[in-house]
Amino acid sequence: MRLSTGISTIVLNACDFIFRPIVFLFSPQNQIRVITKKAALHYPGVDVIIDGASGDDRSDYFPYLFDMLEKVHGRAGAMVSHLSIMLALSLYMIKDSSGFAKLLITIDTVVYLVLVIMLVRCLKVLAIDQRVTAIEDKKTFENLFFDELAYKFAILQTTSAAAIIATLVLLVSFVVNRAL
Repeated sequence: MRLSTGISTIVLNACDFIFRPIVFLFSPQNQIRVITKKAALHYPGVDVIIDGASGDDRSDYFPYLFDMLEKVHGRAGAMVSHLSIMLALSLYMIKDSSGFAKLLITIDTVVYLVLVIMLVRCLKVLAIDQRVTAIEDKKTFENLFFDELAYKFAILQTTSAAAIIATLVLLVSFVVNRAL
């Protein structure tokens, strides 16, 4: 059991090391956190408690966070299905292609594969692992949830845009291949 936890953590950290800078380049984390926190204030089931004297936010955002994480996982799962089909199609098209079209399709195949890996990372239930055991403060724990949600939203935004581009490239590759 310990071995799989260690390997899981190593793989997760490696993915995050590679993907975090990329996805936050296109979808800034702070901007996503502000938007999600504002949306949470209007979410049914969230008890908004702002301490008048100190201005501290003692709201309970967990109903919102759990629901949003569930929705992100659903969308990521749907994207993985779509990208898996596109990956299979591009792999099939490589064998019948030549020249420039084959190069485009090969690049597209690699892009689809990277996007699927990013989305599988997005499907991880909660990537706060060892940090959670040391947390006793509810706000710190909540902030880790918001960070994870922001990261997953950024992954979804980045992969959605990249999937559109990759699909257009695959269509162009198909046309170029048929023209030759």
